[in-house]
Amino acid sequence: MHSAHPRHPAANRTHPQSCTRCILAWLAALAAAIAGIPGCSRSPEEPASAGELRIVALSPAVAIILRDLGLEHFIVGRHARDMVLDAKLLACGDQTGIDYEVLLSVRPTVVITQWGARPPPERLVMMARREGWELIDLSMLAFDEVVAATRMLAQRFAPERVDLAAELAAFPSAREVYANLGPVLLLVGLESPGVLGPGSFHYDLMLRLGANPAPDTGSAFMTLDAEDILALAPEAIMVFAPRSDGSREGIVLGNEALARLGMLGRLPIPAVQNGRVAILEDSLGLMPSTALILVRSTMVQVLDRWCIEPEAHGR
Repeated sequence: MHSAHPRHPAANRTHPQSCTRCILAWLAALAAAIAGIPGCSRSPEEPASAGELRIVALSPAVAIILRDLGLEHFIVGRHARDMVLDAKLLACGDQTGIDYEVLLSVRPTVVITQWGARPPPERLVMMARREGWELIDLSMLAFDEVVAATRMLAQRFAPERVDLAAELAAFPSAREVYANLGPVLLLVGLESPGVLGPGSFHYDLMLRLGANPAPDTGSAFMTLDAEDILALAPEAIMVFAPRSDGSREGIVLGNEALARLGMLGRLPIPAVQNGRVAILEDSLGLMPSTALILVRSTMVQVLDRWCIEPEAHGR
């Protein structure tokens, strides 16, 4: 059960709720940019035959889900900062702009986007209508939205793999011992880190595992200063800082984690004093997708370690 914490100054230092999805979309784009590889050109495929499935995945997160559903061979176009598809696939644009000439050249039958709070560009909508494409725009900020999107894509294009959505939705029983750890602060990035708050899929994951993410008020992404974090007094800090080499592994603990936190690693707060700081380096750790199955498993590993180790061990 998520215990309540008193309201503190951090609750007032949030981005407007209307901007939250834009900010999380920016975070996903940032994670994609870390591992983005420029695409190589190839000749467009022949025109799609009747009933042929040809997908353009204009979202790195969507591409991960489609790949895990076994649909990679149906993808003919990718996001410019895609992280998992063949780099030889033509890039059709990103959140800053779509390359409509390239998009037309790959002759899709389905275009899948993730625009967040913004509607899809009117030109894209009109082009899809004119060309007869199916245009699917997904919202994936909260964890339940990620599960729903995965289930929908499976039912629509890979009904034999609906079990993947069930695997994503399945959680181990919430452990009371996790709640006993006290407030856990979730950060993203090491350079001017932001806080992942209520409404973000990382926050949702932590809640469902039985831990107490902090703060308990605010929006999905927040900026806090040292004074705010001192007021929060977190007992543990978990940082999501994706690596650039595509690795799905990497947990940094103890003194190394504290050193990489910079000024935050020197604050007189319980998390620093008891050594409960972890940096998760999964390259897909910020992607609202089926990659969260492994992200959740890694979070459990860290929580278990914190629970069985006496305070200040591992430092």
